[in-house]
Amino acid sequence: MKGLVNISQVEGIDDEDDLGVEPIALSSPPPAQQFGHASNRDNDTEKRTQGLQNKVAMKLATFMDTIRQNLVAVQRFVEDLWLRQYGCAGDPDIARAYQVWPGNNVFFFHGRLICGPDPRGLLLTTVSIILSSWVFAMYSEDDLPHDSGLITAFSLILTVTVLVNLFLVSTMDPGIIPRNDGSSIEETAGTSDGTRRKRVTVNGVELKLKYCRICKFFRPPRSCHCAICDNCVEKFDHHCPWIGQCIALVLTLPKLQSLAVLHA
Repeated sequence: MKGLVNISQVEGIDDEDDLGVEPIALSSPPPAQQFGHASNRDNDTEKRTQGLQNKVAMKLATFMDTIRQNLVAVQRFVEDLWLRQYGCAGDPDIARAYQVWPGNNVFFFHGRLICGPDPRGLLLTTVSIILSSWVFAMYSEDDLPHDSGLITAFSLILTVTVLVNLFLVSTMDPGIIPRNDGSSIEETAGTSDGTRRKRVTVNGVELKLKYCRICKFFRPPRSCHCAICDNCVEKFDHHCPWIGQCIALVLTLPKLQSLAVLHA
């Protein structure tokens, strides 16, 4: 019969090649190749992320540099305007006192603001005051929702008052006594007994004056040489590290006002 195949005719055929059947290749790549593609995609994603981060960092650095340049330009403009307004430009051939200052103080606005040599304490104090006031205002708003506006306004007024007094204290002359560089101890000794002490009588009261070998003069009573600022200060109390300035004759009242408002 047609259509029937004799088994004897296909005996001995054990292989697909003998039947003329070709192997079919799979369309999907092997697992190793799939892993390689995934790794390449991860590397591309990481490179794009790093490139984006680098662009953001460069833009941020450029922005901060622009702000710094603008602040310097504003400072110079304000200083020049101040000098023109008050007529303090002076002769460029004559050096001002702050330009040849022998101490360690730092000056701003052509000597009108005098600060201590280390501003880190002042910066830390300013940040602490602002952060503590902000935290207090936030928590008072949650605990006292009805009076939060009044409390926030009062806290803001106190904070601004403290910062203003802090600025005055840290940029004011505490009572520095100018040095007497042109005189020696023999010229200023007067009625001294040959030591570094001198006895003077003021309004019938005998006072003992000590000689400062750095500033080269006999210090007034209650005056002392600050080792940090390297100046003799009148009615010296102490050098406050939190404002970076000496607490002495001139700074007593603003210091007390700042402390009173801060404790309030």
